[in-house]
Amino acid sequence: AAALRSAGVTGVVVRADRLPVTAIRASPHQPFEILDDNGVAMAAVHIDDDLHTTLDHPDAELAGHRALAELAVAAHAIDGPRGVLLDFDQADPTALDVVLAGIDERQFLETATLDQLLRLPPARTAAGAPRRLELRPEPTPELATLAADLQVTRGALDAYTTMVAPADAPVAPLRTLLLAAASSDLGPDEAFDYTTAVFDAVLRGTSGVTVVESDRITLTDRKADLPLTISNEQPLAITVTLELSAEKLRFPDGERQTIVLQPGENPRVIRVEALASGDARVTATLSSPDGRLELATGTVDVRSTAISGLGLIISIVALAILGGWWARTIVRVRRGRGAATVTAAPDIGSERVRGES
Repeated sequence: AAALRSAGVTGVVVRADRLPVTAIRASPHQPFEILDDNGVAMAAVHIDDDLHTTLDHPDAELAGHRALAELAVAAHAIDGPRGVLLDFDQADPTALDVVLAGIDERQFLETATLDQLLRLPPARTAAGAPRRLELRPEPTPELATLAADLQVTRGALDAYTTMVAPADAPVAPLRTLLLAAASSDLGPDEAFDYTTAVFDAVLRGTSGVTVVESDRITLTDRKADLPLTISNEQPLAITVTLELSAEKLRFPDGERQTIVLQPGENPRVIRVEALASGDARVTATLSSPDGRLELATGTVDVRSTAISGLGLIISIVALAILGGWWARTIVRVRRGRGAATVTAAPDIGSERVRGES
């Protein structure tokens, strides 16, 4: 406050959260006094949070009419000039238009400048002295929160370090910022600014890594090569871990691979083995080598028309059983037909003897 006074400022605006709640309730619409660093009083007013809450409604026009009604009720309840301070940057423009139009239509309400508001009769104590308030300290983040933020940012930077080579080129300036964030000479807000800058730089340095989409791939052999393309939009090579998973496929070379992505598109061949025929989906996940940062996830649809080893054995056994059943059935049918032919043949010799006699 002393610095403001030296610059010619004679009054200030204070946020409501810097004032005691009881003081706001005692004189909600009047200026009050605060003391600067030299103990000299300075006029002050606070932003009316209650009216802002009324204006914060999905129906802006309805909110404006409600705020206007609250102002009208307050104007009839007081016995002298009072003021309400709004922050136009925090209020909906439509609601503000309703409030300002309503003020123009009412003789007991009017708009005023901040200077006029500061010159209104100040709030007074029961003894008649100007009400003097002591500001509450600025809310600061807890030390535990700041420590957690430093730890998370340090972890993200360590993960980024495992991805780039040489690590000193992009990482060294970020480590300097992180050391500055941990300095005891910085306030909490300044420390958060430093950690945010480091975290944003890590996000920028790891963006643009994607698994390129492709059409469905058909595998005609039980063991085949699956094409996979990974794009790296960063201007430098980065090291990542590729993790593969699929229900009906096996990866003979392993499900996890550490690879170096050059700038641009990086085509790869993944060795797969079909465990069963039909459709399958391969999920490819890219992360930092230490697993702390997940970069991208993509899928490749696969159709396998090959028969697996177990499926081939089952098919051969089934064919053998079916072939044996067919063979036995044919033999029985032929035997049945032969027996029926012998039984049904006429006795020609006997008929001829009967005729001669």
